[in-house]
Amino acid sequence: MRTIIHWDADRFFASIEQAADRRLRHRPVAVGAVHRGAILSASPEARRLGVRPGWPTARARRAIPHLVIVPPHYDLYERFSDQILSLCYETSPAVEPASVGAAWIDLTGAERLLHQSPETTVARLRKTVREWLHVSLSAGIASNKLTARIAARLRKPGAQVTVPPGTERDFLAPLPLRALAGLDPQALATLEVAGIHSIGQLARIPLDALGSVLGRSALLWQRRAQGLNEEPVAAKQPQTEGWHESIEFAEDAWEEPVLLAALRQLT
Repeated sequence: MRTIIHWDADRFFASIEQAADRRLRHRPVAVGAVHRGAILSASPEARRLGVRPGWPTARARRAIPHLVIVPPHYDLYERFSDQILSLCYETSPAVEPASVGAAWIDLTGAERLLHQSPETTVARLRKTVREWLHVSLSAGIASNKLTARIAARLRKPGAQVTVPPGTERDFLAPLPLRALAGLDPQALATLEVAGIHSIGQLARIPLDALGSVLGRSALLWQRRAQGLNEEPVAAKQPQTEGWHESIEFAEDAWEEPVLLAALRQLT
């Protein structure tokens, strides 16, 4: 039976800004567009005041006048993520970045080499990262990548959740469909219209009925809903398709030379 770990940094961007600049510690901090745009990450202090990622910056400023908003520094986040990954490689050679600030580790068979349980190994990793980098990690321990990822995100922040082998289906059953990362939004909406709202319902629905919604991928998604996932942990580069660079204008810009100059700078 495999032992797969997924760790996911809590409030990663905001935590790193606070770790890198002592003046920001213990203050409500948000990362995002300084004047116009959206909040990408919020510190614990900001979240306690109600600030959430996705909020327009203007709304956040109105709600929390003393909120500190800093622009994102992606190079800094990558450096912190690489440092955490270097600690992961000390426990296992099988490490797969999921994104900047998240990764899988395959600890199968490592108990004999590390002389400690996977739970202890992960707890020590989280403690080291917290003390060294001032970043909190949530972690999931399971027999496959899918279940470990969901477990890591279930009780954020700062939680460690173990799903014992053989209990994957029961663990997933009560969770909402949106917990299954990668499920097409249109298919998700269609399933919910059909009355399928939980992973457990997706696991039980007749396959031919599910095929009318998900097509050829119906069997794949039903197996995942049943807690079955044999995808290996394989080293690869983080997926950064969702990342972007931006230029923030002080006011709406419509002049073609201004827009073209901005595009040239971004590309």
